[in-house]
Amino acid sequence: MKKIYFEEFLTSSILNKEKTTTWRIWDKERLKKENIKEGDIVTFFVADADIEFTKAKIISIKNTKFKHLTKEDKEIYANDEEMYELFSKFYNIPINEETNLIIFSFELVD
Repeated sequence: MKKIYFEEFLTSSILNKEKTTTWRIWDKERLKKENIKEGDIVTFFVADADIEFTKAKIISIKNTKFKHLTKEDKEIYANDEEMYELFSKFYNIPINEETNLIIFSFELVD
């Protein structure tokens, strides 16, 4: 079973179909280990509770850097510094415009 974990506060926006992408700071080894590809059905879990809350089909996978994100990509953040700080805290590593990230687009499945 292929899995992606989310913080609990994100589950409602995923289930309401407001959130249809997720950003991950995964290196190539982690991506290979997770083996998630376009078209895959992935089970979404609440991270701390390890509880399944839905399944989704991966529509697209985009490898990029933070500096290449569009204004629309970043619209939920007040500014770049806030975005870098949030991801730095979450991944416990320094994040900046040169950091690689993977953007998974998904749609929920029944």
